[in-house]
Amino acid sequence: MVKEKPKSLRVGSVKSPTGILRLDQRKRAAEVLRESETRYRIVADNTNDFEFWINPRGQFIYASPSSKRVTGYDAGDFIKDPDLRRRIVHPSDRRILDHHIKEDEKKHKTSEMEYRLIHADGSMRWISHVCQPVFSDQGDYLGVRGSNRDITDRKRMEEELRRSRDELEIRIQERTAELQSASLYARSLVEASLDPLVTISPDGKVMDVNRATELATGVPRHQLIGSEFSDYFTEPEEARNGYRAAFERGFVTDYPLAIRHVSGRLTEVLYNATVYRNESGKIQGVFAAARDITDRKQTEKELKSASLYARSLIEASLDSLVTISADGKVMDVNRATELETGVARDQLIGSDFSDYFTDPERAREGYKQVFSKGSIKDYPLAIRHVSGDVTHVLYNATVYRNEAGEVQGVLAASRDITERKRTEEALRESEKRLRLLSSQLLATQEKERKLAAQEIHDSLGASLAAIKFKVESSINEIGDGNPQTKIALESLIPIIQGTIEEARRIQMALRPPMLDDLGILATINWFCRQFTSTYSHIHITKEIQIEESEVPDSLKTVIFRVLQEAMNNIAKHSKADRIHLLLRKKDGAIGLGIQDNGRGFDLGEERSRVGTTRGLGLDSMRERVELSRGSFSIESSKGAGAVIRATWAL
Repeated sequence: MVKEKPKSLRVGSVKSPTGILRLDQRKRAAEVLRESETRYRIVADNTNDFEFWINPRGQFIYASPSSKRVTGYDAGDFIKDPDLRRRIVHPSDRRILDHHIKEDEKKHKTSEMEYRLIHADGSMRWISHVCQPVFSDQGDYLGVRGSNRDITDRKRMEEELRRSRDELEIRIQERTAELQSASLYARSLVEASLDPLVTISPDGKVMDVNRATELATGVPRHQLIGSEFSDYFTEPEEARNGYRAAFERGFVTDYPLAIRHVSGRLTEVLYNATVYRNESGKIQGVFAAARDITDRKQTEKELKSASLYARSLIEASLDSLVTISADGKVMDVNRATELETGVARDQLIGSDFSDYFTDPERAREGYKQVFSKGSIKDYPLAIRHVSGDVTHVLYNATVYRNEAGEVQGVLAASRDITERKRTEEALRESEKRLRLLSSQLLATQEKERKLAAQEIHDSLGASLAAIKFKVESSINEIGDGNPQTKIALESLIPIIQGTIEEARRIQMALRPPMLDDLGILATINWFCRQFTSTYSHIHITKEIQIEESEVPDSLKTVIFRVLQEAMNNIAKHSKADRIHLLLRKKDGAIGLGIQDNGRGFDLGEERSRVGTTRGLGLDSMRERVELSRGSFSIESSKGAGAVIRATWAL
């Protein structure tokens, strides 16, 4: 009978108080023991865990049928072969089991552990192992009672949970980076504004300002933040009324105030302010923008008519300004609109706004977006004059409201970008001519290289060969009659030979004749041989999957020059010992790839360090490829080598 104890198991027999049992008592005790063993076996045989009992000699006394489910082996397999228990453990975990047997089982310790085993079907299973020493009532050590539970599914779920958690962490980091980038972008826009911008808390404190506010007040930002917004105006109470109105109504527009600079200078401004909210819709504060209207106030005084103030601004604008109703009708225009359309103001008012554009449907879509979204920015359109002339413009538009906050229409301003369009077109044409010039320059350069190489071969090479022949002939004529002269002439032979070889090297570097005579594939093979003879520590593997006839003549020089530049860069800078070269035709395109296992570099860092990639010859390679209507790319990172790819569609 097996009994579980906190630290161990004890197995004993039934005894009488006197220790003397009659025959019937002994039979009864044996029956009780058999019943206990039967109950234990019923429990052990029907559990999902692999239950077992190992005697002090390491032999299985009992193994439950669940051994088949957990390990793939029958209980009898373990009883016949005790070492099977260790052999099926994953090789990487056998050391853990050996340590457990040595330190825990043999030292009669109760312990738990997890390890992997190889199921009979070849699959790997995770096992949670628990074991306890077993003792008799007399304290004799009877072995170890153990339980192996298959926790593979749990481990798989834990791994999936960890992976999901890691993926979530990555997404959170990416989102945080995006939000930080957006925050920096928004801040740059605020600081770029020439208008003083300020955020105000519900209790009238300054929460943040831009540089323009510092300039308007003469007070640094750190002193402005936390101070009373109204303290910087000639009429503090009016300033308080202004931001309070923004909190009450949600916004204020063209609210007149005068900012007092610390020097005493006054700046007349119109404030436009609106509340801003958090994600739950709760108002956090007011965002206010002040437009300096000092000059405009002076104009108002000169005109002596406040009622003409707004109109004077509209008419003074060089940009076309128009207000549009909800049904797309023109409500008002300025003089600039008349000039751009060639239509008088009284005819424009009440007409369809979209009628004056080359693309009426796009014009309608534009003002509809303003009504639905509240504003649009830099919306491209083209105004058609009655004469047929077209003016390219960018529209910036926003809805405007009455005092009750109801949308009345759209105010749209168009900026004439015709001149910019012409400039852009001229720039594109200039770039086109520059590309043509670069192409012609490269072609001329290759032609000059070829001519120079031919000149070295035909003239200099021939002359050096003739000199060598003449010197050798002179040596033969002198014979032994003039030893000193013979020695002097013989010393010239190596010099002349070296000069001939150097001339041949220069000729090949300028333009290998075999590129024109034998083609690009033979030239690549030759270049690789020359390269490995110079840089013997670098091993090149070539993968050529194209026929010579499949390479257009116009690309052969380009491919060679890119290959030459790239491999020379590898030799000079990368500290690589392996280069993989790929040239193939696939999916209607020719692809060139050059990969090394060198130290690599950070492309962005390289650009910021030297201002350009010319230091590595990347610009010249890119220019050659793109001028030949190909695409060029490079991938590299520190410690991971570099890959250069060029592709030409056929």
